[in-house]
Amino acid sequence: MSARIICVAQQKGGAGKTTLVSNLAIAYLAAGKSVGLLDTDPQGSLGKWLDIREEMLGLDPKLKFATATPYGISRAIRTVGNEADVILIDTPPKADSDVRWVLRDSDLVLVPVSASQADVWATHDVLDLAERAQKPTHIVMNRTRAGTRVGIVSQGMV
Repeated sequence: MSARIICVAQQKGGAGKTTLVSNLAIAYLAAGKSVGLLDTDPQGSLGKWLDIREEMLGLDPKLKFATATPYGISRAIRTVGNEADVILIDTPPKADSDVRWVLRDSDLVLVPVSASQADVWATHDVLDLAERAQKPTHIVMNRTRAGTRVGIVSQGMV
């Protein structure tokens, strides 16, 4: 399997994990790539997003979806991996053993962070897990405003 596996993780709920995954999926599809979506979050927001998208636009043969428990992620990756150029994994809002299972199979970890101190605090645990798993990690600033100190810093990080 040659699919690139990107995990989106953040301990704090509401940080924008599912939004980042869905936007990346659209960007990869627009670039002509096939995409596998894996939802390990019991809330199931990614599946709900895909249902609405398919109601509006129909099925996309280049877009595959599966749900998985963090412990079953390797099997789910094998299921969609042969049909996808990139696999995007949405994780639940926690940084513990569940996320460790997902990190094990990931090539890259993206950590969305909103412009709040609580998000910054929550980020440390995820960054620590990714570092211990020796996975490259990027912080994605989310919901920043142009012209603010956070907006200026996030522009400089790109």
